[in-house]
Amino acid sequence: MLIVLSAEVLKHIHDIVIKQRGEPGYMSEGMVQGCIERAITNVYDFQPFPTVIRKAAAFLYSMIIFHPFIDGNKRTALIGTYWLLYLNGYSFRIPKDAVAFLRAIADLKVSENQVALWLMRNSRRNPVFVFYNFLYSVIARKSMPAFMDVMKSMARIIPPGYPELYKGISEAKK
Repeated sequence: MLIVLSAEVLKHIHDIVIKQRGEPGYMSEGMVQGCIERAITNVYDFQPFPTVIRKAAAFLYSMIIFHPFIDGNKRTALIGTYWLLYLNGYSFRIPKDAVAFLRAIADLKVSENQVALWLMRNSRRNPVFVFYNFLYSVIARKSMPAFMDVMKSMARIIPPGYPELYKGISEAKK
């Protein structure tokens, strides 16, 4: 079972990102949900993004290209991708080249396939996370409000590698 971040959780992640630095608000609030839905598209049993890595790549790419927020789209997309992978059994290590790579996506210099390859290089399937996936799916089936509370609590946890990324973004803006 694929666990997908909701628009509510992504907005919460964005709020946390913007508290560090940035302008709150939306360019198009509906595009937050649109980015999620694009990644999990299923048309007559055809899935253009059939694997978790491909779905994560489509999500990351969509969030950066469709730019639903005024500010913080790349940071929100990266942290959202981290949690999407984590909840679906992958350990994603945010690499040192993340800032340059995210900017290359924004500048349309990187394809969605290249995003998937980048995520594959920096992610590993983790059996412990697979167990977490099972637990979260049980919680979600029993109580969606409880699941949302768990997701919001997890969103406060800073992924490994993010402090270095944030420093890189701040320095690049100067």
